[in-house]
Amino acid sequence: MHKLGISIYPENSTPEKDAAYIEAAAQHGFTRVFSCLLSANAPKERVMSEFTALDDLAHENGMEVCLDVAPSTFEKLGIDYSDLSFFSEVHADAIRLDEAFDAAAVAEMTRNPQGLSIELNASTCDGTLDAVMRHDPNTDRLMACHNYYPQRFSGLGLERFMESSREVKRYGLELAAFISAPDRTAFGPWPVRNGLCTLECHRGMPMSLQARHLFALGLIDDVMVANCFPSEKGPRGPRLGRPLTDHVPRGARGRPDRGREGHHARLSSHGPRRLLGLRGQEHAVPHRLRRRRHRAPQHA
Repeated sequence: MHKLGISIYPENSTPEKDAAYIEAAAQHGFTRVFSCLLSANAPKERVMSEFTALDDLAHENGMEVCLDVAPSTFEKLGIDYSDLSFFSEVHADAIRLDEAFDAAAVAEMTRNPQGLSIELNASTCDGTLDAVMRHDPNTDRLMACHNYYPQRFSGLGLERFMESSREVKRYGLELAAFISAPDRTAFGPWPVRNGLCTLECHRGMPMSLQARHLFALGLIDDVMVANCFPSEKGPRGPRLGRPLTDHVPRGARGRPDRGREGHHARLSSHGPRRLLGLRGQEHAVPHRLRRRRHRAPQHA
């Protein structure tokens, strides 16, 4: 089942705005929340209090939470790789390893008694995944997620994206990627507002088109909106659901066959291809994103 998610950055927002966003997202069928511990600079006790409240609210709305971490996060918060109880205490469901960790340590993390899922960075293509797999991880708790990129021309090209995504799917792991709200007011963890997308070609595009493209490629299981908040509508809080969830509503069934890609992937009759409006089209990739064919000039 494909899932949709949002991102929350407590250090750049308020609990009231975050709560309204989570509740609105849940009403529209979003089931994942991504948040970032990399930029959390408050004392440990305050970090625990803020993220426990965030995670509890997400759970009350039927959403799961993944926290982005790096080796510096472990050092700053006094966390040992062999003891992930801190993340369990703040009621997180998963942690995403943004930077390189020792492969043996990552494999050991997947066997944590707290039941946390471990998410690898899918954008690096540096051999980390192969190294982790040699240490016999618990693959039921191992998944991957691409990066998002805040500056123009810094996002992944399609060829690199496909290469790294195939590496993940070769091991049968779930894979997520990010899309960006094109709103100029939407923000992330840094003071840059040029969008937060995985694929550079998505920057500035409507969210629904970005999501359709990712799902049509046949390698992505979950799509996350990286920045917040998408367009606000009056006093009821953020308006985010219709353009995206009209294409992938709650409960959409059918997943691409893991060994095939693009419009050749097999989906059930209730699967995302029909729900994305691609039924009856020769190509699943949206027209704007197809590679143009250039005719050779004819000489007299």
